[in-house]
Amino acid sequence: MEFLAYSELVESLNSYGVVESPAGDVMRFDVKADEDKALEPARVLIRVAGVEKPEGLPETLGEKEIDAERFAGMVEELCHITHVGDLAIVPAKTWGSILDVAAFDLASDETWLEVDAEVSLHQNRRDPLALTPESREIVTTITKALREHGEGEAQDMSVLPIEATVVFDVRCAGVILVTCGNRATAENILSSL
Repeated sequence: MEFLAYSELVESLNSYGVVESPAGDVMRFDVKADEDKALEPARVLIRVAGVEKPEGLPETLGEKEIDAERFAGMVEELCHITHVGDLAIVPAKTWGSILDVAAFDLASDETWLEVDAEVSLHQNRRDPLALTPESREIVTTITKALREHGEGEAQDMSVLPIEATVVFDVRCAGVILVTCGNRATAENILSSL
C-alpha cells in the first residue's frame, strides 16, 4: 500500500479508457467510449434500500438495491465479480475530506497504520492510494465510515482497478455507480448481485 502520483495514475488509466470527469469542485472518473466501439460504457447503479437515485446520473443498464449492512463490503464483492486485483482509491476532493469522517475507524485498522504517518503529506491533495488485494479491506473500512458519517460529495471516492476498464464511484449517500467498459461486464455484475 502506497501513495502514487496523481498524474501517473491518470495516464495509466487513460490507456484503459478511464478518464477524469470533473463535477464542480469534485473529481470523478468515467469510461470514455471510443470510435471503433471497443469501449461502450455500461453502468450499474447499486444503492442502499430507501436511498433515492441521485439526480444527474448517466443512463444505467440496471439497478440493484441492497441492505445497508452490505454496502460497506460491496466494493470488495464487486472486485471478486469483476476479477480485478490492485486498486487505487482517489478522493473526490481531498484526503482531508475523507479523513474528517474516517479517521476514527481507520485508527484501529492495522493495514492503515502502514501509511498513517505519510497521510499528513497528502491531506490537501487527492493522491491515489494504491492497494493490493491483501490490503483492500481498507476500502471496506473507509466505505463504512463514509456511509455512517459522511455528509456530502466532498467525502465521496473513486475506487479504480489499476489494470481494468471499470470505475467504482462510491458515494457516502449510499450509492455506488459502477461504470464498465462493456455491456457484458455490467450484465455479469447485475446477475451476480
